[in-house]
Amino acid sequence: MKNVFKRCMSLLLLFDKYSSGIDTTIIKDNILQYRDLSDSAFHRSFERDKDVLRKLGFEINYINDKWELNSGYEISGVEIWKTIKNDKEVDSLNFLTTYLYLKKIITIDNDSFLLSDKENFFNIQKAINQKLRISFIYKNKKRIVYPYSFKLYKDVWYLCAVDQDKPKTYILNDISELRIGNKKHSKNLDLNVLPTNFSWDENSELFKVTLELDSIRPYYIYRERFIHKLINIKNIDKNIKLQIETSDQLGLKNFLILTASHLIDIETNKQIFKESIANEFK
Repeated sequence: MKNVFKRCMSLLLLFDKYSSGIDTTIIKDNILQYRDLSDSAFHRSFERDKDVLRKLGFEINYINDKWELNSGYEISGVEIWKTIKNDKEVDSLNFLTTYLYLKKIITIDNDSFLLSDKENFFNIQKAINQKLRISFIYKNKKRIVYPYSFKLYKDVWYLCAVDQDKPKTYILNDISELRIGNKKHSKNLDLNVLPTNFSWDENSELFKVTLELDSIRPYYIYRERFIHKLINIKNIDKNIKLQIETSDQLGLKNFLILTASHLIDIETNKQIFKESIANEFK
C-alpha cells in the first residue's frame, strides 16, 4: 500500500506541473516508483493507480486528437485536489493515505463478503442522498422508514433509519423487497443530533468518556470500532479533546488499544470501566 500512496501522490504532482499532453515515457521517467519496472509491470501499476485516483475524483484519460499536436494523457478533477493542497489545515498525504485505508477496511467491491445484496446498499445510499423515504420487509414485517446512515460493526452492515419518529437499526442483509419513494421529505436527519445506539442497546447503561489524543486522525481511522455518540470536540494546545457517550465497553477498549500510542489522557464517570482500563494499560 505504501508504494500505491507514493505513486498516486507523484502522479498528482506530475499532472499539476504539466496538466496535459503527458505520454507514458514522461510518466515513467518522472516517477521513481515506475522507473525500474518493465513495460508490462509499469502499465499494470499505472492502470491500478488510475483506478485509485478515479475513485478519488481524478480522471486520467488519453487524448488523441489528430488535429492536436499536444496529444497524450490529461487529468480532470484537479480542482478538488488544488483546494485540499491550498488548505493549510489539511495534510494532503494524510488525506490520501486515510482515504485508501478506509476504502480497504470498508470495501464493498465484488470480492466483499460483507453484503449479500449490494444493490440494496447503493439504492438506500441514493435514497439518503436524495432525502427519500423507503419501505422494505424485515423479519416478516413491512417497515416504512427515513434512512440516514449505515454502520459497519464486527463485519456486519446496518442501516440506521427513523421509524415512526424513533431511530432504529436494521441488519442490511435481512432487508428484502426494498422500495424507494419518489417524493422528497423534509425530515431533519442531522447525524449530530440522532442517537448512535443500536436498537438493542436502548436499555444499556450509557456512560461518558473524555479522551485526549495527540491528533484527530486516529479517531477518524478507528471510530467505527465502537458504538458511541460524539458530544464535543475541541483543540487543547496541540492535542484534541473528545467527549463521547457510549455503552459499548468492549468496543471502546479495542479503540483505546488501537490508539494507545496517540492517547494522552482518559477520563470517565464509570468507575468500573476506569479500573478495567487501568488494569489493561499497566
